[in-house]
Amino acid sequence: MRARSKTHSSQPQQATAAKTSDPRSIAPPIVHSNPVLDRTYRLMHRGDYQAAMGILQSAGRDPSIRNALGVCLLRLGRPADAVAVFRQFVLAPGSVSERSDLSKHYKRNFALALLMNGSPSGALDVLRETRQPDHPAAIRIRDTVKQWEKTLSWLRRLDWKLNRIEPSNCQVPIDFEPGELEDSGLEVHQGQESELVDDERKVRRRKHAKREDAGTGHQEQQRQRNVNPTFRATGPATEAGNRTSDDVAGPTLSV
Repeated sequence: MRARSKTHSSQPQQATAAKTSDPRSIAPPIVHSNPVLDRTYRLMHRGDYQAAMGILQSAGRDPSIRNALGVCLLRLGRPADAVAVFRQFVLAPGSVSERSDLSKHYKRNFALALLMNGSPSGALDVLRETRQPDHPAAIRIRDTVKQWEKTLSWLRRLDWKLNRIEPSNCQVPIDFEPGELEDSGLEVHQGQESELVDDERKVRRRKHAKREDAGTGHQEQQRQRNVNPTFRATGPATEAGNRTSDDVAGPTLSV
């Protein structure tokens, strides 16, 4: 990721606080094998982010610990501090490139922190580098940017579309609880799966169903050919395969 330093250092005068609902109404607390994170996640589930931060700040530098700390800051409406936390472990030391060995959800959280800190261009740059455009969390971030675009004046919108320059003191409101504590494919909740896991599985099922439908259609055509040698499948994809030897040879010339 080659994001502009100006983009990453954008500091709006007043950060846009997240509009969060009661987290207990969204999903049960995440269960984690690490006792520190397990305790922290339970505190966060109750909305006690200050207490969770008190544990995390002295719990070490592991990426999962730093990620949870960054999520706490996002949910407390402190995106500038969250950007600083995510930058420390998401970016390679002494570089503006993202580390390739990290889980994608850390990078999505970094993108969201940039967005909440008034840098939608930086957020989209980071999000693009995750190479998971169909992930529900990535879609949600892009949709938030699109909604923000609609609030711009025509001149500001033109500058954004052409030059990717956001207005000074840019604020992008969000209407969901920010931050992923665990990769959505690995989250384990008490009693039910997370909303993101369910959404991602639905996307995968639809793609799998399309592949199965395509394969079934091909198998049926092959079966028809085996049963009836004169069977001619319809459609442009099979037109070449339906041509007879007379079609290829052309009309017979009389001598």
